[in-house]
Amino acid sequence: MKKETLLLLKLALVALIGFTLTGSAYGAAAALAVPMVTHTVMAYMPNNILAITLPTLDPKTAVTAVTKFAGQFSKTLLMQTLNGLDVFSQLKVDRNVSRHGKLLPKITVNAGMRPLDTDVDRNKGVERTLGGRKLFVNDCMKIFRFVPEEVIETYMSDMLAPGAKVIPFAQFFWQAEMQKLASEINDNFYLSSFHGDAAAFDASATYADGDYVKYTLDGYNYFYQANAATTAGQSPITTTAKWDLVNSVVCFDGPGTILSAEITDSNITPIVTGALTNTNAYTKTEDMYDVIPVAVRNKGGKIRMSHDVFRKYLKDERAKYSPIAYPGMGNEKKEIYGDGGKWMIEPATWMGGSQRIIFDSQGQNLCAGTNLAGTPGVTKSVETLHGTDNVAKFTLGSQIADLEVLFVNDQA
Repeated sequence: MKKETLLLLKLALVALIGFTLTGSAYGAAAALAVPMVTHTVMAYMPNNILAITLPTLDPKTAVTAVTKFAGQFSKTLLMQTLNGLDVFSQLKVDRNVSRHGKLLPKITVNAGMRPLDTDVDRNKGVERTLGGRKLFVNDCMKIFRFVPEEVIETYMSDMLAPGAKVIPFAQFFWQAEMQKLASEINDNFYLSSFHGDAAAFDASATYADGDYVKYTLDGYNYFYQANAATTAGQSPITTTAKWDLVNSVVCFDGPGTILSAEITDSNITPIVTGALTNTNAYTKTEDMYDVIPVAVRNKGGKIRMSHDVFRKYLKDERAKYSPIAYPGMGNEKKEIYGDGGKWMIEPATWMGGSQRIIFDSQGQNLCAGTNLAGTPGVTKSVETLHGTDNVAKFTLGSQIADLEVLFVNDQA
C-alpha cells in the first residue's frame, strides 16, 4: 500500500476514535471533546481513489461542549489572556486593583546631611513628603455569540491540515476567541480614552470633531466619536463618514491619553524632537537622553517606543554606521551608546503607530491595573435559538506613578 494511502487511513482512524488534547494548559479538557458522527468523502491520490471516513460535529453537542469548557475554565481563559498581553509583560502591573482604585505611593525624602554638631538634634523643615497618584480600573466586557454551523467547517479544515495540532472543538473555539480579545486589548491599550459615560446621541444637537456619543440601535448601545463637525440630525447611521465606532477604546484611560492630558496641564514638559524620520530617529533618541537630569540618567530605565519608531531608529543607526553594519545588527538589543547598558530600548506593540518616545526611569512608572482576584472570567452562558451567548467581564486601567522621572518627546 502506498505511503499516501496509509497516511489517509491513519488520519481517518484518529478521527474515528476521537480527538485528544496533548500539551495543553487546560489539562483535563480532553474530556470535553465533542461527540462525533461520521460521513464519507473521496480522497484522490495518484493512481488511487480512496474512500475515507471523517468526523462530523453535531451542532447540539458542540453547543454543550463550548458551554462546559467556558464553565470549567472560566477564570483560566481570562487570566491567561490578560497575563499573556505584551502590555502586561512590559509595564508594571498590579493584578489586584479594586474599583475604588489603588494609591501608587511616592515618598520624597529631603536632604539633611551635614557636619557633626552635637548642638543640633533635628533637621530643619519637613523630613519627607508622602503622596502618590491613584491607579483606577474600569469595567469592560465582551460578548461571544457562538453558532456552531459558523465554526465547524473552519475547525474541520484546520484539524485535517497536514501537521495540524489536533485539539478538541471547544478549546479550538475559545482559543480563537480569546486570542482576538487579547489583540483588541493590546492594540487599543495605549490610546484608550474612557467615555463609557458618553451622553446619548441627540438628533437636534450639533457635534464637534472629537465628541463622543452613545447611540442606541435595535436595543443595543454603541459608542461613536465624531471625526468631523456635524449638523443637526447627522447621526452615526445617516452620516457614517463623520463618525467612528469606538467601542473598543472607551473602556479606560490608556498611557497615551494620560500623557497627553498631563502635557496639556503643564505637568510634563516634553523634550522637543520634531518629527521622527529614518534619518534622525537614532540621533533624536540620544539627544533626549542628554537632556535628562544626570541623577535620573544614572538610575537607568526603559525607553518605550512603537515598532514604527524603532524601525526608524534602526534605519538611522544603520546609515550612520554603514561601514561596519552587519545583517544581524537590527536584531540585537539596543541601548543608549556609552551609558553602560543602563537604558534599554523596548519596542512596544501596544503603542501602535505612536511617535512618542518615553524614557521611563527604572521601568517602574508606566503602570497597568486589573483585578484577577475578583474577576468572574468567562461566565453567564445563555442558550439561544441557534447556539449560545457567553460574556467575559474584566477590569482594566493604567496610570503614571511619578511624573517627575518620566520624560517624553513632543510627538503624539
